Amino acid sequence: MKTNSKKFTLRYKKIHYSINNPNLLGNHQIENASLAVAAILRLNELGYNFSNRIINQGIFKTKWAGRLEKGQLNNIPVYLDGAHNPGGAIQLLKFFQKQKNKCWLIFGMLNNKDLLSYLKIIKPITLGVIAIKIKGEKNSFTPQQISMNCSKLNIACFEKKSIKDANNFLTTKVMPKNILICGSLYLVGKIRYLYL
Repeated sequence: MKTNSKKFTLRYKKIHYSINNPNLLGNHQIENASLAVAAILRLNELGYNFSNRIINQGIFKTKWAGRLEKGQLNNIPVYLDGAHNPGGAIQLLKFFQKQKNKCWLIFGMLNNKDLLSYLKIIKPITLGVIAIKIKGEKNSFTPQQISMNCSKLNIACFEKKSIKDANNFLTTKVMPKNILICGSLYLVGKIRYLYL
């Protein structure tokens, strides 16, 4: 697979296909799109008829809520990503390192996830963490538990009771260049409307 800023080339059974890059942030989305295209090409072999034009339109028009979705808060770029495991944290790390950006995190996570490993991975792009409990999720880590894990890694962490408090703290006290909301699809799903 080869890529440029507008297209990627996929080789499938010795044939090269030029495909529009997905309109989603992150290089891993090209990998995801490649898998989707390969599946479609296999369906074509089984008798379906998806033209290259339809495939390209589908890949380019794909939207995925809560996956490096970009919004804003008082003109501050906000990235929303429901990544909740080490693999997702690695993709966030790669994306922000490529952009040469660091972020303040608004962070909540369910307590059946590996919080410490996630934070270790994402630490190089983290300027600080605003820890919140995911509203309505009894199995969410508490802000205190998140803060305790941040302390183990020497990550600055501030505990807030709500997303409103987190937003207020960031916009009045920190004024960051970037905000990343992550740790849970539940968290992102419940608050994304505030930023889009």
